Amino acid sequence: MRKIRFVVPNFFTSVNFLMGVSAILLATGGLVPAETGIVVGAQLVLIGALADKLDGFAAKRLDARTEFGAQFDSLADLVAFGLAPAFIVFFAYRTWAYDWFATHKPMMCVSFSVYVLCAAMRLARYNAMDIAGVGHPGYFSGLPSTFAGAATALCVILGSHYGFFAYAGEQWLGAMLLALVLFGVLMVSPLYLSKLKRRRSRWLNALQIVLIVVVYVCGLSFWVPYGYIPIAAVAAGYFVIGFGHGLLHRDEILEEHRRLAEQAGAKNEE
Repeated sequence: MRKIRFVVPNFFTSVNFLMGVSAILLATGGLVPAETGIVVGAQLVLIGALADKLDGFAAKRLDARTEFGAQFDSLADLVAFGLAPAFIVFFAYRTWAYDWFATHKPMMCVSFSVYVLCAAMRLARYNAMDIAGVGHPGYFSGLPSTFAGAATALCVILGSHYGFFAYAGEQWLGAMLLALVLFGVLMVSPLYLSKLKRRRSRWLNALQIVLIVVVYVCGLSFWVPYGYIPIAAVAAGYFVIGFGHGLLHRDEILEEHRRLAEQAGAKNEE
């Protein structure tokens, strides 16, 4: 029974990893035609994001945190939220806007590379901070790869449904690539994003629980587009409020980082 508790978080991490691999196969036409597989692959990225949140919750509640689990989670995140979203965007343009894609291949490759590299660097930095014990308990440093991948998948799903790739003018078709680069830059940015955690206000805690339930119910509904519009609204609100809160408390956060770094340095000397 002592070992079983470690299986639960690693199960959710495995789901996340397999969702990412399947999303790449679907988006590239490896399992079904890309016209169908792109949207399904984007939906799997969202499923992976929901599973990724559950593995951390399970590890904490079951006291099942291990170094293996941390490294496995980072590898799964790189595939599911680094590689898969970039492949989905790349093949969405290649499939639904081929003429624009054919004349803007350098831009496509640069956007793809920036996003994937930023995701890898963000995860490496997170691991380094976690090992050093200097990660802030209340804030993310930069945009988590989970949210970046989920936001990219949402853009593709809603863009496909509302005809972005088919009907957007030449001057607008690059917008999703700019969003991809923006998400990549935010992952390695020095901005701080407030974490979802227990607050002093009962009403705020209740609101967080309601929004989390809404996201999970809508994310598992596969109801395009109406199941994904509430998720996009919640994500946009969280990004604005979370980063805004981080900017307002930036000095306090930096001071806490310095304190944690000093403690970690003193501990290493001992």
